[in-house]
Amino acid sequence: MRPSNDSTIRVLLADPQSMFLSGLGRLLDRAGLAVVALARDEETAVAFAAEHEPDVIVVDVRPPAMSGGETVRGLLEASPESRVLVLTDSAGAEDVLETVAAGACGYLLKECSLQELVACIQAAAAARSLILPSTASRLLEHARASLSPDETEDLSERELQVLRLLAEGHDNAEIAAELYISPATAKSHVSNILTKLHTQNRVQAAVYAVRAGLV
Repeated sequence: MRPSNDSTIRVLLADPQSMFLSGLGRLLDRAGLAVVALARDEETAVAFAAEHEPDVIVVDVRPPAMSGGETVRGLLEASPESRVLVLTDSAGAEDVLETVAAGACGYLLKECSLQELVACIQAAAAARSLILPSTASRLLEHARASLSPDETEDLSERELQVLRLLAEGHDNAEIAAELYISPATAKSHVSNILTKLHTQNRVQAAVYAVRAGLV
Protein backbone atom coordinates (compact mmCIF):
# COMPACT_ATOMS: atom_id res chain seq x y z
CA MET A 1 0.00 0.00 0.00
CA ARG A 2 1.25 3.49 -0.80
CA PRO A 3 2.02 6.12 1.86
CA SER A 4 -0.54 8.84 2.53
CA ASN A 5 -0.27 12.59 2.99
CA ASP A 6 -2.28 14.98 5.17
CA SER A 7 -5.09 15.31 2.62
CA THR A 8 -5.42 11.63 1.76
CA ILE A 9 -8.26 9.65 3.33
CA ARG A 10 -6.81 6.74 5.29
CA VAL A 11 -8.86 3.56 5.07
CA LEU A 12 -8.82 0.25 6.92
CA LEU A 13 -10.50 -2.65 5.10
CA ALA A 14 -11.88 -5.69 6.94
CA ASP A 15 -13.44 -8.63 5.10
CA PRO A 16 -13.26 -12.43 5.59
CA GLN A 17 -12.68 -13.04 1.87
CA SER A 18 -8.97 -12.60 1.17
CA MET A 19 -9.23 -12.22 -2.62
CA PHE A 20 -12.00 -9.62 -2.36
CA LEU A 21 -10.06 -7.84 0.37
CA SER A 22 -6.79 -7.52 -1.54
CA GLY A 23 -8.55 -6.65 -4.80
CA LEU A 24 -10.62 -3.90 -3.22
CA GLY A 25 -7.53 -2.57 -1.49
CA ARG A 26 -5.75 -2.13 -4.81
CA LEU A 27 -8.80 -0.49 -6.40
CA LEU A 28 -9.17 2.03 -3.59
CA ASP A 29 -5.47 2.84 -3.72
CA ARG A 30 -5.80 3.54 -7.44
CA ALA A 31 -8.82 5.73 -6.70
CA GLY A 32 -6.63 8.02 -4.60
CA LEU A 33 -7.35 6.67 -1.13
CA ALA A 34 -4.70 5.34 1.25
CA VAL A 35 -5.46 1.80 2.40
CA VAL A 36 -3.41 1.50 5.58
CA ALA A 37 -4.22 -2.11 6.50
CA LEU A 38 -6.22 -5.21 5.56
CA ALA A 39 -7.89 -7.48 8.12
CA ARG A 40 -9.68 -10.81 7.68
CA ASP A 41 -11.16 -11.15 11.16
CA GLU A 42 -12.54 -9.03 13.98
CA GLU A 43 -9.54 -9.31 16.32
CA THR A 44 -7.11 -8.19 13.62
CA ALA A 45 -9.42 -5.40 12.48
CA VAL A 46 -9.72 -4.00 16.01
CA ALA A 47 -5.95 -4.21 16.52
CA PHE A 48 -5.28 -2.40 13.22
CA ALA A 49 -7.91 0.23 14.06
CA ALA A 50 -6.12 1.01 17.32
CA GLU A 51 -2.72 1.04 15.61
CA HIS A 52 -3.53 3.13 12.54
CA GLU A 53 -6.55 5.20 13.69
CA PRO A 54 -7.87 5.38 10.10
CA ASP A 55 -10.30 8.01 8.91
CA VAL A 56 -12.72 5.38 7.63
CA ILE A 57 -13.10 1.66 8.34
CA VAL A 58 -14.88 -0.38 5.66
CA VAL A 59 -15.99 -3.70 7.11
CA ASP A 60 -18.07 -6.72 6.12
CA VAL A 61 -19.85 -8.01 9.23
CA ARG A 62 -20.09 -11.66 8.25
CA PRO A 63 -20.00 -14.38 10.93
CA PRO A 64 -18.02 -16.10 12.23
CA ALA A 65 -15.12 -13.76 11.31
CA MET A 66 -17.14 -10.62 12.05
CA SER A 67 -20.17 -10.17 14.26
CA GLY A 68 -22.33 -7.19 13.33
CA GLY A 69 -22.91 -4.56 15.96
CA GLU A 70 -20.32 -6.09 18.27
CA THR A 71 -17.64 -5.62 15.62
CA VAL A 72 -18.68 -2.02 14.93
CA ARG A 73 -18.60 -1.18 18.63
CA GLY A 74 -15.18 -2.80 19.02
CA LEU A 75 -13.76 -0.83 16.10
CA LEU A 76 -15.10 2.47 17.43
CA GLU A 77 -13.79 1.74 20.90
CA ALA A 78 -10.35 1.05 19.43
CA SER A 79 -10.43 4.17 17.24
CA PRO A 80 -13.16 6.59 18.40
CA GLU A 81 -12.46 9.18 15.70
CA SER A 82 -12.85 6.69 12.86
CA ARG A 83 -16.02 6.36 10.82
CA VAL A 84 -17.35 2.87 10.09
CA LEU A 85 -18.94 1.86 6.80
CA VAL A 86 -20.47 -1.60 6.50
CA LEU A 87 -19.96 -3.12 3.04
CA THR A 88 -21.63 -6.51 2.70
CA ASP A 89 -23.84 -8.71 0.54
CA SER A 90 -26.32 -9.15 3.40
CA ALA A 91 -29.21 -6.74 3.96
CA GLY A 92 -31.17 -8.63 6.61
CA ALA A 93 -33.21 -6.49 8.98
CA GLU A 94 -31.29 -7.59 12.08
CA ASP A 95 -27.94 -6.92 10.38
CA VAL A 96 -28.91 -3.40 9.34
CA LEU A 97 -30.49 -2.35 12.61
CA GLU A 98 -27.74 -3.84 14.75
CA THR A 99 -24.82 -2.23 12.93
CA VAL A 100 -26.50 1.16 12.56
CA ALA A 101 -27.45 1.19 16.24
CA ALA A 102 -23.85 0.34 17.11
CA GLY A 103 -22.60 3.48 15.37
CA ALA A 104 -22.01 2.62 11.70
CA CYS A 105 -22.45 5.74 9.56
CA GLY A 106 -23.34 3.82 6.42
CA TYR A 107 -24.49 0.42 5.19
CA LEU A 108 -23.76 -0.54 1.58
CA LEU A 109 -24.37 -3.62 -0.48
CA LYS A 110 -21.45 -5.08 -2.44
CA GLU A 111 -23.42 -4.62 -5.63
CA CYS A 112 -22.61 -0.88 -5.45
CA SER A 113 -20.06 0.51 -7.91
CA LEU A 114 -16.50 1.51 -7.02
CA GLN A 115 -17.44 5.14 -7.65
CA GLU A 116 -20.35 4.86 -5.21
CA LEU A 117 -18.14 3.25 -2.58
CA VAL A 118 -15.49 5.95 -2.95
CA ALA A 119 -18.20 8.62 -2.66
CA CYS A 120 -19.45 7.04 0.56
CA ILE A 121 -15.92 6.82 1.98
CA GLN A 122 -15.35 10.49 1.15
CA ALA A 123 -18.66 11.41 2.76
CA ALA A 124 -17.82 9.41 5.87
CA ALA A 125 -14.39 11.05 6.15
CA ALA A 126 -16.11 14.44 5.99
CA ALA A 127 -18.34 13.39 8.92
CA ARG A 128 -21.36 12.94 6.67
CA SER A 129 -23.57 9.91 6.24
CA LEU A 130 -24.63 8.92 2.75
CA ILE A 131 -27.38 6.60 1.56
CA LEU A 132 -27.06 5.57 -2.07
CA PRO A 133 -30.29 5.82 -4.08
CA SER A 134 -29.22 2.69 -5.95
CA THR A 135 -29.31 0.61 -2.77
CA ALA A 136 -31.61 2.58 -0.44
CA SER A 137 -34.90 1.00 -1.48
CA ARG A 138 -33.62 -2.57 -1.35
CA LEU A 139 -31.73 -2.02 1.88
CA LEU A 140 -34.55 -0.29 3.71
CA GLU A 141 -37.11 -2.80 2.50
CA HIS A 142 -35.23 -5.45 4.47
CA ALA A 143 -35.05 -3.23 7.53
CA ARG A 144 -38.82 -3.08 8.07
CA ALA A 145 -39.97 -3.97 11.58
CA SER A 146 -43.42 -4.55 13.05
CA LEU A 147 -43.28 -1.93 15.80
CA SER A 148 -43.68 1.73 14.88
CA PRO A 149 -41.82 4.28 17.06
CA ASP A 150 -43.88 7.21 18.30
CA GLU A 151 -41.18 9.92 18.25
CA THR A 152 -42.33 10.89 14.75
CA GLU A 153 -45.19 12.71 16.48
CA ASP A 154 -42.62 15.38 17.37
CA LEU A 155 -41.79 16.03 13.70
CA SER A 156 -43.46 18.78 11.70
CA GLU A 157 -45.11 17.97 8.37
CA ARG A 158 -42.14 19.50 6.55
CA GLU A 159 -39.69 17.43 8.60
CA LEU A 160 -41.67 14.29 7.75
CA GLN A 161 -41.36 15.18 4.06
CA VAL A 162 -37.61 15.65 4.47
CA LEU A 163 -37.31 12.36 6.36
CA ARG A 164 -39.08 10.46 3.58
CA LEU A 165 -36.74 11.90 0.96
CA LEU A 166 -33.71 11.23 3.16
CA ALA A 167 -34.76 7.59 3.49
CA GLU A 168 -35.00 7.31 -0.29
CA GLY A 169 -31.34 8.27 -0.60
CA HIS A 170 -31.59 11.97 -1.47
CA ASP A 171 -28.85 14.35 -0.33
CA ASN A 172 -29.52 17.86 1.00
CA ALA A 173 -29.34 19.51 -2.43
CA GLU A 174 -31.81 17.04 -3.91
CA ILE A 175 -34.15 17.43 -0.93
CA ALA A 176 -33.99 21.21 -1.36
CA ALA A 177 -34.82 20.97 -5.07
CA GLU A 178 -37.68 18.54 -4.45
CA LEU A 179 -39.29 20.72 -1.76
CA TYR A 180 -38.39 24.12 -3.28
CA ILE A 181 -36.33 25.19 -0.28
CA SER A 182 -32.70 26.25 0.07
CA PRO A 183 -29.95 23.67 0.74
CA ALA A 184 -29.26 25.45 4.03
CA THR A 185 -32.89 24.99 5.07
CA ALA A 186 -32.79 21.34 4.05
CA LYS A 187 -29.64 20.85 6.11
CA SER A 188 -31.33 22.52 9.09
CA HIS A 189 -34.36 20.23 8.77
CA VAL A 190 -32.11 17.15 8.67
CA SER A 191 -30.26 18.33 11.78
CA ASN A 192 -33.56 18.89 13.61
CA ILE A 193 -34.80 15.44 12.56
CA LEU A 194 -31.67 13.73 13.90
CA THR A 195 -32.06 15.59 17.21
CA LYS A 196 -35.77 14.80 17.60
CA LEU A 197 -35.36 11.14 16.71
CA HIS A 198 -32.28 10.77 18.92
CA THR A 199 -30.32 9.37 15.98
CA GLN A 200 -26.65 9.94 15.20
CA ASN A 201 -26.73 10.06 11.41
CA ARG A 202 -28.82 9.91 8.24
CA VAL A 203 -28.65 6.12 8.02
CA GLN A 204 -30.12 5.67 11.48
CA ALA A 205 -32.85 8.20 10.65
CA ALA A 206 -33.64 6.35 7.41
CA VAL A 207 -34.00 3.02 9.21
CA TYR A 208 -36.18 4.78 11.78
CA ALA A 209 -38.42 6.08 8.99
CA VAL A 210 -38.91 2.54 7.72
CA ARG A 211 -39.74 1.20 11.17
CA ALA A 212 -42.29 4.00 11.58
CA GLY A 213 -43.93 3.02 8.28
CA LEU A 214 -43.13 6.36 6.62
CA VAL A 215 -41.49 4.82 3.53
